[in-house]
Amino acid sequence: MSIFKYFILLTTLLTLSSCMPEKEVKLDPNLDYVDFIPHGADSIEIDSAISEHVINIPNAKKNNSWHSSSFSLNNIPHNLYAKINLQNPKIKTYKLTPGSESSSRDNIVVANDTIYTSSRGTVFAYHLSNPSKKRWKKTVEKEKDNLVGGGIYYKDKHIAITTGGKDLVILNSYTGKEVWRYRLSNISRSTPVIYQNRVYVVTIDNALYAINLKTGFVEWGIKEAHENLGFLGGSSPESYDKSIIMPFSSGKILSINAETGKEIWSASLSATSGDESYINDIDMVPVIKDGILYISSHNGILYAINAAKGTLEWANRYAGGHSQLWVANDYLYTINKNNQLLAIYKVTGSVKWAVGLEAIKKSKKAAILFSDNSTTFNGPTMINGNLYITSSNGHLLVFNAVSGKKLKDIKIKKGNNSPVITAGEHIYFLSGNGTLTVIGQ
Repeated sequence: MSIFKYFILLTTLLTLSSCMPEKEVKLDPNLDYVDFIPHGADSIEIDSAISEHVINIPNAKKNNSWHSSSFSLNNIPHNLYAKINLQNPKIKTYKLTPGSESSSRDNIVVANDTIYTSSRGTVFAYHLSNPSKKRWKKTVEKEKDNLVGGGIYYKDKHIAITTGGKDLVILNSYTGKEVWRYRLSNISRSTPVIYQNRVYVVTIDNALYAINLKTGFVEWGIKEAHENLGFLGGSSPESYDKSIIMPFSSGKILSINAETGKEIWSASLSATSGDESYINDIDMVPVIKDGILYISSHNGILYAINAAKGTLEWANRYAGGHSQLWVANDYLYTINKNNQLLAIYKVTGSVKWAVGLEAIKKSKKAAILFSDNSTTFNGPTMINGNLYITSSNGHLLVFNAVSGKKLKDIKIKKGNNSPVITAGEHIYFLSGNGTLTVIGQ
């Protein structure tokens, strides 16, 4: 089935789901089970209690590597540095891969002065200083049709790859030589994670594997209930303090001992109403900062959960629904399902300011997903104290992180579905057709 047919089927099911009845269920912060049912998300309320609270921006720091193609913020500075002149940015583009219409989200991995990316079952490595120069390429999946999702993760001399098929493949990051591969029980559309000499990968039917990095043998595995109605992508595991935190398409999150596979805690982000259910699929990598896990599912709610205990800190029913967010000092920044950019006080979940990225018709505001127009927004990423957001219709938007004021609208190539990252002094992002954009001074 083509990606277009998948989208039509999903859109039809979502249209039916948006008519479901709603009721309210109270959250108990003392429980490790989160069950929240949203109201129609008509508006964002600005909290006057924090109107005098000053947003302090951390110092910008240079970032030389980006280990995961899934926009994991693990070990990423709160405020990235890039040498860029916003008034006259220098933009270069490079055609890296053939691209793929089936890719739901595209990004690159940067490490060892190398750019890694993949397309239609083939992994490519390019020189960071000169992306037009290829180091190597390796085909890891011969059946190229109907491949959706997947990702790359770098650790030391290894890169772990999934391509939307059933194989998890480990390559030597310097040569591209295959180290080993493991045939999974089902296809994987998520990015694997390498942590404590194991590779963690999840399949679309919610089977999580822990595989020894050296031997390629499975050490343990778990299986969670499968969500029949979900998205083409999928969330990826994240490591935290000797544990693996895994969001599943069922709306359930597990914290698992990374060595033994034993459950530490579980929480449910599922939203149900009577015999009907909202889409509970979680399509973002958890963001963990200062011991708090931030995540949202497609029901549109943003959650803050204690990463060690699994207890709820707060939930904001209007702030979720997006697959990326950014945390810097006392605030987190995200785009909600109505395409509003928000600054949220991370202690309470209150909104400091909100900026609309585009006009949303009133009839669309109660939808359980993003508006059904053709434009998607990716990010935000904090660079030099500003928030960078790419759009699929050919714009790179720059906002002041303190006030929310739009500073710049830079024209870029259309078809971009990935957020901005930095490496060294430059800004990078990859479009769905395989074109890399590099911005510097």
